[in-house]
Amino acid sequence: MDRIHQEQILKWTALRSGKCELLYSAKRDGFSAKTFHQRCDQRNPTVTLAYNTSGYVFGGYTSIPWTSPEDEGGFLCDSTAFLFRLEADNRFSPAIARVKEPTEAIFVSKDHAPCFGDGDWYSFSKDLEPSADMTYESNALPPQLGKAYSDSLDTKSFCGNNIKFKNFEVYAIILDKDVTAESCPWRRGISWSQEDHIKLMSYLQTYRPPEELSIPAANILMVGQVGSGKSSIYNTLNSIFKGYVVTKAFSGSGAGSMTTKYRRYEVRTEHGPLRVRLCDTMGIEAEGGLNVADFPYILDGNLPDRFQFKAGGRITPKSQGYIKDPPLANMIHGVIFVIDGSTITMMPEEVYDKLKAIQEQVNERDLPLLIVITKSDKFCSHVKYDTSLTFRSLNVNELVQMVSDKFGMLETNVLPIKNYSTEMELDKDTDILTMVAMRQVLRAADTFFEDQVELLDTE
Repeated sequence: MDRIHQEQILKWTALRSGKCELLYSAKRDGFSAKTFHQRCDQRNPTVTLAYNTSGYVFGGYTSIPWTSPEDEGGFLCDSTAFLFRLEADNRFSPAIARVKEPTEAIFVSKDHAPCFGDGDWYSFSKDLEPSADMTYESNALPPQLGKAYSDSLDTKSFCGNNIKFKNFEVYAIILDKDVTAESCPWRRGISWSQEDHIKLMSYLQTYRPPEELSIPAANILMVGQVGSGKSSIYNTLNSIFKGYVVTKAFSGSGAGSMTTKYRRYEVRTEHGPLRVRLCDTMGIEAEGGLNVADFPYILDGNLPDRFQFKAGGRITPKSQGYIKDPPLANMIHGVIFVIDGSTITMMPEEVYDKLKAIQEQVNERDLPLLIVITKSDKFCSHVKYDTSLTFRSLNVNELVQMVSDKFGMLETNVLPIKNYSTEMELDKDTDILTMVAMRQVLRAADTFFEDQVELLDTE
């Protein structure tokens, strides 16, 4: 296997390192399903590669072993399986389609060579005889991706509508001694498909607070250390709905807070603004920054949009623009702590203490609190190059567990994301990760709104 192919496959699997050992080569061993099973059964994980006459290199990965049942065979479950393309028209052109129906990930039968999905890709059965030009026409049906696997690849993009093989290989991935990998995603429910992207955008575009409350949008307050990426969250969400990378809110990693005003940011779409406003305030600092004692004024809705913070100054009812009796529409309806995943272990104790004090204020008001971990790609090199590996990365999983323990929160309320920082073009998987986090935040806000509706009903 070419080095560049091996590196790409290891990256997709989220394995930190390893090497590929050739188990079966049709050119060497013959196009025989029986020989394939003799050489490959009970070995895992494995990678299957097919080389066709159109210059395509394509195949599939499974973490579970192939077997040769004596009966008609059946499906085996593997939530880590995927189909892929490495080359198209003799050019390196990697693309992936992850499994979306894990219970139908692979089909095993003594008469069949590797079979993925419910007809998504069956390679061949029994034996193939060579044609005059020493190529081998598959006796299986053409691939039909989109059944058990994501439709991010179709038959044409997968293999160029060509199942005439020049060679066919199966490799075992040999893990280094220090390699560990998740056998399945530690957080499920995302296929990373274009369909997922469309559904998430639709959810955010159609979201509405309950009509009974008569409020225009859910106000979500972002709280975090200076440089944690609060403003970048808004910029990323705004970019998704603009269709290109934009920077509207100031973001950076300087010594002091880039945000000096209280802001309520709207994300505008072609159908109007989303019914969620991201509220940004000064970053938390070990010394200086916004006083923790002033946070109740933000949570309770006493501050207007664009309220100017004064260095070292306290907020009082006499502060300019102070709202004495704020309506529910002006209050905060949910809070997210924004934590820089690449520097969490270096968080100053003073910053941590301030965040815990704010956490108490949030809990006193029965407001939902979630944690968003930014820059997860800096914590895991695999995620840096492939955002869809976020929920398969052991490093990110360990990071989520660490943050969960540190703040005494459920892991389900800790959401890793990757912000746009150096990119000039949008990435589908980065979009999906951000929108999944925002969906969870809004679902949490809905629990607060339900309580408010109940209060109205009792009045």
